[in-house]
Amino acid sequence: IKILTSCRNKGGIRIWAVCGNRALADYNQKCDSAAKISSLLCTPQDEIAKAVEKQLETQEKLSYQIGGLKRKLVAEITDNFDAIESLSAIFVDGFDIKELQNLADALHKKSGGIRAVFSGEISEFFFAICGNAQDLDPWFKEFKAKLNVRGGGRNGIVQGTVYATKESILGVINELD
Repeated sequence: IKILTSCRNKGGIRIWAVCGNRALADYNQKCDSAAKISSLLCTPQDEIAKAVEKQLETQEKLSYQIGGLKRKLVAEITDNFDAIESLSAIFVDGFDIKELQNLADALHKKSGGIRAVFSGEISEFFFAICGNAQDLDPWFKEFKAKLNVRGGGRNGIVQGTVYATKESILGVINELD
């Protein structure tokens, strides 16, 4: 008999258990998983928990460092941005929606106009677009009508996903300029 888990329930205790061949199958599956994890982490099976904790700490540190580098990249892009036109689009790799919002907002604050920032692959791009609400809202309606766009927003910022190629997106942006 193998007790899998338990919890308090209505004044008693609920127990989940397996018996006989099911208990043996559960044990074998857990041993196989432990062996695979041990192999992936290059650590003995009895030290798996410590190795996973170390990997999670390393991942957290790297995520923090990547976030810092992306903030520096946003500042660098913003500092080097010279807006000649009232509408511009920038494509960047590896940004999430919050980072796109920050970049679009920084570009709009620096230069005004409508500033669109996209990140994605081949035919699916996340985007954030900032501008004055009275200019952005009608422009975005036309943008949505011409491309397969899911998203929206208010108060001078819109975000979402556009299902089109980079060339198609740029073509529509140039057409709407």
